[in-house]
Amino acid sequence: MEEAADKLMEWIRMTQSKPCFYMTWTQEGDETSQKEMSKRYRKLAEKYGCKVAPVGEKWWEYIHEHPEADLFYEDRKHASLEGSKLIARTIYETLKDDMQ
Repeated sequence: MEEAADKLMEWIRMTQSKPCFYMTWTQEGDETSQKEMSKRYRKLAEKYGCKVAPVGEKWWEYIHEHPEADLFYEDRKHASLEGSKLIARTIYETLKDDMQ
């Protein structure tokens, strides 16, 4: 993951863009791995001095707050429409201050 991030960041820096890592969620039924995934994304963000859209963390929070919701699409890996809305909201909330 870090090797791929190094290469991507090299290209992003060439464009003088402001990068933001999109923290994904862990597989259905494996919420306990989210802590480690979050840690890795935050470590990369610290290394590059950029933001992290904490989608994975918000994903599991939402599931606990709304147990009736199904954020997973039929394949049980990708986001459903409701999950996609949560993703969009999380990314927006992360980046909105940079858009002004």
